[in-house]
Amino acid sequence: KGSLVVQVGAFSSKDRAMAVASRSGAQVVGSGNLWRVRMGPFATDGDAKAALDKAKAKGFRDAAVVRDR
Repeated sequence: KGSLVVQVGAFSSKDRAMAVASRSGAQVVGSGNLWRVRMGPFATDGDAKAALDKAKAKGFRDAAVVRDR
């Protein structure tokens, strides 16, 4: 496993995050007051980019590759 993830979005509502995760094929990760919707982790830039392309194709145009901390 790697340290790269595709963040599809971050939400203050867990229900909203769960709905987006369901549509995007991602997982929900709690972080403070936010619920992050993320795909991954990925070991390579190429794998992360491929997942980013899939997220954007599903309409999540603000998705981005980030380093997981």
